Amino acid sequence: MLPVGGTVLVLLYAGPGGRVTQALSWRPLVGIGLISYSAYLWHVPVLVLAELAMDTPPGPAMRIGLVGLILGLSLASWAMVEQPFRRRPVPLLPRRGQVFAASGAALGGMLAVGLAGMAWDGGLSAYSGVIRPVIPKVSGHP
Repeated sequence: MLPVGGTVLVLLYAGPGGRVTQALSWRPLVGIGLISYSAYLWHVPVLVLAELAMDTPPGPAMRIGLVGLILGLSLASWAMVEQPFRRRPVPLLPRRGQVFAASGAALGGMLAVGLAGMAWDGGLSAYSGVIRPVIPKVSGHP
């Protein structure tokens, strides 16, 4: 409820020229807002891989470093992936029907891979030497 309440307060008190508007117009906050979607996409892989790489949860200094890494990766993704698509039209799949067809084909491919994995009982036995050191043991599973 805290984020919802904060959003309600911003909507109620952020008028033109007001203090809230001035605070939210501060360049560093605007910059974080620009890369926020990329940060959203990067934060889970970075944090999960960091926890898998260490035996203990990262301490405060490591977490600050990881946040810096996430922001750096987010800025790079924003500049090299998001912005090129916004600046010029992308000739790949220019029509809505083509986008839906490509999405359907991708969904069908993912479904086929998932069904094949289920048919092969997950297929982990073929990769036991590679996957087992990374995946923690769960009670009741080898």
